Amino acid sequence: MASTSFSVIFKKSRNLTATFLLCRPYCSTSTVTHRKNLFSRISPLGDPSISISPILDNWIQEGNPLDSQQLYKIIKTLRTSKRFNQALRVSEWMSRKGLCPISATDHAVQLNLIGKVRGLESVESYFQNLSDEHKTEKAYGALLNCYVREGLVDKSLSLMQTMKDLGFVSVLNFNNIMCLYLQTQHYRICINSFGASSDLIAMEKLLEEMERQSHIRSDWITYSIVANHYIKADMKEKALIYLNKCEDKADKRSLVKLGDLDEAEKLLVEWDLSGNFYDFRVPNILLIGYSKNGMIEKAETMLRSMVEKGKNLIPNSWAIVAAGYVDKENMEKAYQCMKEAMALQA
Repeated sequence: MASTSFSVIFKKSRNLTATFLLCRPYCSTSTVTHRKNLFSRISPLGDPSISISPILDNWIQEGNPLDSQQLYKIIKTLRTSKRFNQALRVSEWMSRKGLCPISATDHAVQLNLIGKVRGLESVESYFQNLSDEHKTEKAYGALLNCYVREGLVDKSLSLMQTMKDLGFVSVLNFNNIMCLYLQTQHYRICINSFGASSDLIAMEKLLEEMERQSHIRSDWITYSIVANHYIKADMKEKALIYLNKCEDKADKRSLVKLGDLDEAEKLLVEWDLSGNFYDFRVPNILLIGYSKNGMIEKAETMLRSMVEKGKNLIPNSWAIVAAGYVDKENMEKAYQCMKEAMALQA
């Protein structure tokens, strides 16, 4: 009987304790300012919307000692706890107050945190605003990590090339690129496998799954593979959908930088004379330019001329021309160009 009563009391006590812990609100800044240790004041502020700046300001106003090592330790602990917003606030406060020189590591940490808290546009803006002196190997590496985390294959590879040119490439950078490549390549192989076995429903479902993955971005190659299989199956409407997606993924930024087609044509002549036939970015810039200016026949003529000269084309080039014919609603020509692309992928 006594043991039964004790059991009931114990259970009630345990339930009350659990209820108290679950219902306890986050601490506010006013309840922690009396604590002797800086991190003991920051730690209870679990709500990311609570500003940490007043806590840090009060600590200084009270005449307490504060050095960079303390702040680095706090930032590291907050990052480990996935409290990225507050870690970023501490890092930015530290930079704003100028309590210690901002190192290359500080910039890299801020880039990483900005990417997680505010997104890619803010990361790129922060990086661009860095002085050349502060665009170090660590800063480039942090930007690369952001691109890889977002699954941006083209941007990752372009930045990696810049880093190689600057002598900034490390084993870690190569590992990041390889992980991104393998994830994307795994999906492509499986998508192509389903298409080759005529299981187009499974192929499209897998593509949809790939598109849902925030860390993997579908590129023109993936969409051209899907379009190819729909062309083989004579499913013109489906093929059109993915031809258009393939065109959307084509990189038009380089053409904008060039300014006009005359400049692009001069670049093509230089490329032709250089013997660099493995890098098709230059001819592709011109192909996109012709396509967007309604000169798709000229684009096709240029490609066929390159074939006659014995240059090894890549599927992407034919996909750009195919997309241009789609814009002009010349489906027969679009299919012919995609078949040329398929022949190169075979």
